[in-house]
Formats: sequence, structure tokens, C-alpha cells
Amino acid sequence: MFRDLKQQVIAVIGKVDSGKTSFIRTVCDVAGNATHIPSAAEGTPTMGIVEYLSVPLADGRVLTFLDTPGLDGYQPEGRRGKETEEILQMLEEHLAVKGSMSVTHVLFFQEASDKVIGSDEFKDRAPHTFETLEGKLEQMTKERDELAAKYELLLQEKGAVTPVGEAALLEDGRRDSTIGSNEDTRTLRNRRQRLLDTISGFSAQIIATVAELDREALDVSHECEATRLELEADSAELKAAEGRFEKELENVNELVEEYTRLRREKVAFEEEEESLTAELDAPHSPRKKRRLGWRLKKAQAHLKDAEGLMAIIEEDYQKGCEDVDRAAAEIEKPKSIVQRKERELGEWLSPECEWFTKELENFRTLQSSIFASLDAMRGGLEDGWEGKLGDNAVFLEGLGGYTVHPEMVTHSKDWAPVIESLFLSQVSLGLSKEMSKFHSAVLQRLKIQEESAQREWRKGVEAIFEQRAPSFQKSFKLPQLIPLAEKPTTDVLEDPLTLSKEPSAGVSQDLSPPPPLLLKGHSCGVMSVVFSWDGSKIISGSLDNTVRVWDASTGKVQSVLTGHSSVCTSVAISSDGSWIVSGSEDRTVRIWDAVAGKAHRVLAGHDGRVTAVAFSWDGSRVCSGSEDKTVRVWDASTGVVQSVLEGHSKGIRSVAFSRDRMRIVSGCWDGRIIVWDSSSTICGLQKVLRGHTNGIMSVAFSMDATRIVSGSADHTMRVWDASTGSMVRILEAYAGIVGSTAISPDGSLVVFGLYDKTVRVWDVSTGKQQSVLEGHNGTVWSVAFSPDGRRLASGAFDNTIRIWDVSAPT
Repeated sequence: MFRDLKQQVIAVIGKVDSGKTSFIRTVCDVAGNATHIPSAAEGTPTMGIVEYLSVPLADGRVLTFLDTPGLDGYQPEGRRGKETEEILQMLEEHLAVKGSMSVTHVLFFQEASDKVIGSDEFKDRAPHTFETLEGKLEQMTKERDELAAKYELLLQEKGAVTPVGEAALLEDGRRDSTIGSNEDTRTLRNRRQRLLDTISGFSAQIIATVAELDREALDVSHECEATRLELEADSAELKAAEGRFEKELENVNELVEEYTRLRREKVAFEEEEESLTAELDAPHSPRKKRRLGWRLKKAQAHLKDAEGLMAIIEEDYQKGCEDVDRAAAEIEKPKSIVQRKERELGEWLSPECEWFTKELENFRTLQSSIFASLDAMRGGLEDGWEGKLGDNAVFLEGLGGYTVHPEMVTHSKDWAPVIESLFLSQVSLGLSKEMSKFHSAVLQRLKIQEESAQREWRKGVEAIFEQRAPSFQKSFKLPQLIPLAEKPTTDVLEDPLTLSKEPSAGVSQDLSPPPPLLLKGHSCGVMSVVFSWDGSKIISGSLDNTVRVWDASTGKVQSVLTGHSSVCTSVAISSDGSWIVSGSEDRTVRIWDAVAGKAHRVLAGHDGRVTAVAFSWDGSRVCSGSEDKTVRVWDASTGVVQSVLEGHSKGIRSVAFSRDRMRIVSGCWDGRIIVWDSSSTICGLQKVLRGHTNGIMSVAFSMDATRIVSGSADHTMRVWDASTGSMVRILEAYAGIVGSTAISPDGSLVVFGLYDKTVRVWDVSTGKQQSVLEGHNGTVWSVAFSPDGRRLASGAFDNTIRIWDVSAPT
């Protein structure tokens, strides 16, 4: 069928360096009588559809070649190359202009490693051009074979040689790599270009990564600053709500004070009325009786006025209590918001911002190091052996200590292929190492991000599924009015209770019956006991290395916390009951999740045994005392040390936080008590309390933070003024060394655990011993009051914990 066609139109398609153009030119040169050959310079890539016309064959037919731009998209001077679809569209447009011309053959020029492009793919891309080819494929293949045989014959007759740098087309369409002495040079040039492109791409990737880190660091910094501003605004709102609460509380206190004064006046008027009535009943002169009657009438009027005013105050008091409750409830929302944002800043935003800043510095340092190496590689690839390759750092490093022989420099052109090949290998190796170094850093960053995301996810799950929704509970106790119907037992009413705007543990007025008197479970002596702030749990630390959580109502063990490798010397619990902290002779402090019963964080840093721990009232900080003579203050949320307090000359025995978070007190074997200022993140020494003549065994703050009590090996207990540091009272323990100390919530009682196996209760106001509690069979090492002040827990070396009812008269 194709033999009947006078003009054979052959579309030649392939890559720029596949030899397609040289093949067409060679055929035209051999034919010798082509009517038109384009004037494009030799070696210039085809940029459009180039038509080679009227190449006559021996059988009278005429060949027309249509050369196309390279499929690999090459364009000189860095211009954008043609896409495959664009090339095929150009071919269609060229055929449309020619009118009757249609493609009869298609020659594909490709390398052995290239993907074979099927006619279906070209058909889909240019249906009009190739619509006639599908039915003629078999015949075209046969014609191609005949043409190839004739071309080969013509080449033999003319003695033509394939131009250097181009490949001959074999019958199966592959290039003959054996033809052309410069083929290796072309391969080296392409390899060099590929390396340069890889370096450029790698450099761009590094720049993009550092830029993204820079943007993320800036974003987190802005978010951190925005949260700080929001926190300031919310803190101001909380402060305003607290101010309203204080004002309402002050109004109620004024009412109570006025009511107390009127109550005293009423009692006086009642006594005067009784006295005058008795006098009137006695025999007196009429004039005196008239005077007594006038005075009685006046006293009765005053009494009536006092009673009337007291009734008004009672009504105002009820409304005032409602206003206080409402003001207290209004504190809860801004308080929870402030706490949440403080946690965000403390647990995520601030550390995240610091982490991004550090990572950015690390990546910039890495970028500088890698870019220095890449610049040396790029310089060597662009310079070549005749350039500055002999001074190139990458090249010299790759020689492994060898030097370039002067003969090589003298005959550089002879040695260039070998030297350049060596350098290309060095660049490939060096580039691989630099890429591995960079991607290892990226992988490490991703792992850290994954761990951070996992932590945030777990917190979110706990917040949604494991934590109860917060609800408002009255966190204060209002002063009470004695009803008019009741007669006071004394003519002086008790002073109103001091009110606190901070949680007082939400103590229920409906207390459950006292728990069992004896708690057993530890296999060794009990070193430390403490009540939770709602009074529902007792936490203990023991010589058996464990921390135990007990139900304060039933006396049953709720959980056993294991992890310390040595004696657990001290325990404490946060005010909301979420976290437990413990200190151990293994030199660590552990923070435990009280709900899950699992270790949350291990704080390491002390060089000696940890002998005492305490939580700040708001749960944000932990302090610990050690035999390394220091007190450490830790950020509870991050585990970072905020302050290391130095001043003692021997091992610390006891530490305590004041409830207002303004002070820390520590007692030491050196006989000194030091009060530290903890009002800011960085703590400092405030005052030293001197008076004990032997080591301090225990210290504690009163609930209102105005008093400090201490127990010592000098057989005395002392009460101190926390503000001035002056001694208020000395209580002598003739029975022996004072091992532990606690003060009741209302500040009226001080309890001491002694080495003589007893617990002794003292009245602070009188300085007299009130009772001696006996029952332990070993040294009492720890004592603690319940939040309501009615119960006392004591832990001893007899492996037990005893619960005492100190509200009952003894």
C-alpha cells in the first residue's frame, strides 16, 4: 500500500541527543541531490518542525523527513523546553498547513534505558496526526526495515561515517554505543550536570526547611506573646472578680462585727433590765422608784432598738452571704481560664518557642556547614581540571593524603578525564554524606514533633474522657451569726474566722464516721503521711520504697506506687488532688499521676539523699530538701529546676511551702531554720531563725502563713512569727527528740511525733500539753492533720498508720 505512495513522509521523534537529527542529515548527505536542506548550524538543537524535502530513492520515490524538537524538553540558554503535547501539536499544525501531506512512517530514536513509548500514547495525545497509522503499523514496520537496509547500502557505497557524538540507529531502534569516540565525554558532561542539578535542588531544600523553621518559630513566638497578653487580660479580670469578692466579704465581716457589738449591748441592756426590775420590786421611796422606772423604760427602749437593728442585720447578712457566694462563683471562670493559659505557657508554648529557636540555630549552623561543602563541590564541577580543582577542598580531602604528581599538572589535558572522573565520584560520595547528615537532622526533628504531639494528644484525651467537669464549690467559710433565740455562753463572742479566697479543700460539713484506727500494708516503717486537701485520701511513704494511697473513709489501699529504688522519705499532694510528689534516698523526686496511679515525671539533680518534699498550694512548684545541703525548687509542669537554694551547712531534714506561695521554710541538722522568699520564680534567702541548740527535725507553716512551728533534737518545739522571725513560744518535750510536727488548720493546736513512740497535742494559746496519744510500737516519724482539723494521722516505724480523733474532748 505504501509502495503506491510517491512521497513517503517520515516523522522523526526522539531526545535531543538520541542522534535523530544526525541520522537525517547523513541520509541527505548520502543521497546528495536533496532539493532542500535547512541551513541550521551543525549541532544546533531542533527548535521547531524542520522539513527535509525531496530526498530521492533508487525506486523513484521521494522521502520527506519531519524533524521535531527533543522529547526531553531541552532548550538553550535556560529557556523553558517544549512539553510532549506541545511538540505533537506543532506536528499537527505543520501537516494541516501542508494540506494533503500525511505521515506514512514514524521513527522513534531512544536509548536502551528509556521507556518505550507506545503508539497508543501518541495517538491519545495527537489523534489527528496518527489516526491513519494504527491500520498501517504492520506495513510501516516492513517498510522501515527495507529503508534501513537501503540506508546501510548507501552508507557502505559512500563510505560515510557517523558524526562524532551521535549514535547509529540499529534495527531494533537502539543506539550503537560503540560508535563515536566522544561518547564517554558526553556521559561525563551529563553526569556533571546531574550533580550540579542535585546540588541546586538540595540547596533549595535546605533553604526551604530553614525558612519553614523560621516561620514556625515566628508563629509560635507570636502565639506565645498573644497568649501572654490574653493571660494578662484574664488575670486582670480575675483580679477584678477577686476584688469584688473581697468587697462583698468585707461587707459581711462588717455586718458580723456590728452584730457582735449589738449582741454585747443587748446582753448589757438585758442585765440592766433585770437589775432595775429587781430594784423596783424592793421597797424604795416614790421619788427613787420614779427614777428607777424611767431608767428601766429607757433600758427597755434601748433593748428594743438593739433587737430591731439586729433583726435588720440578720436580713442583710443573708443577702450578703448570697452576694459573697455569687462573687465567689464569678471567680471560677476567669480563674480556670488563667490556670489553663498558664499551663499552656508553662507546658507547651514557652518550651515550644525555646525549642524552635534552638532548632533554628542548629539548622542554620548545619546549613552553613553543608553550604560550604556544596560550594566547594559546585566550584570544582564548574571549574574542571584546568581551573581551580587542584585547590578544591573536596578534591584534596578525597585524595586521602595523596598529592597530585607534577607530571599530571604539566600534562593536565591528558590527565583531565581521569581526574575529573575521580572528582565526580568524590562529589557523589560527599553529596550523599551531606544529604544523609541533613535528613538525619530532619528525621530527629520529626521524632521530637511526634513525641510532643503524642503528649498533647494524651492530655487532650485525659481532659475529655478521664477528668470530671469542674464545678463551683464554696471554697471559704463565712462567719456565722448566733441567732437571737440562742443565749451566748459568754458575753464575748468568738472572733469571725479569717476568710480565704483560695480553696480550703472543699471540706464537707457532713463528715463521715472516723475510719479504722489502724492502717496496715507497708512492710517497713512509715516515714511520711499526709491527707489530701479534700480529706478523702491519705498518702504515705515508707522504708519499703513505696508510696501508698489509702481511702481515708474505709482505710483500704487504693493504689501502690512503685518506682523508687530506695527508701521513700517524704510525700506531698497537690491542692486539687491530681498529683503526688515523693522524695527518696535514691536521690530523685518523683511526680505521680494520682488518678492513674502512674509515675509522671522523675526529677533528678540532687547529689545526696532527698529527705523532704512539698507542693506549692497552686500546684505549680515543688520544693525538695536533700542531704547535699541544698533546697531545690522545680517547675512542676516541666520538671525544670527554677532555683537551687544554698545556705545550710548540713543535710536538710524538712521543707514546707506557705499557703500564700510567698515563702519556703527549711529545717536542717545545722540547727538553723531558713525562710526563703518564693514570691518570684527565682527564690532567695529572707531570714534565718535561730534558737534551737540541735538539729531541726521538722518544720511546718500555719494555714494562714503567719506562724512557723519547728521540732528539734534538742527536745523542744518552737512557734515562730513568720513575718518577723521572732520566737513566739517554746514547748518543751521532756520525753525526747521531736521527729515530726503539724499545726491544725485553725492554728489552735500543735502536734508532735516523738521518738518515745507517742503523739503529743499542745494548745498554742496556753502553751500547755493537751493530750498524749499512745498506741504506736515504734518512733513516730510523721504526723498530719486532716483539712477539717478533726482527725490526725501518724506514721511510725512499727509499719502502721494510726488515725486519731482530736475533736473529742480528752
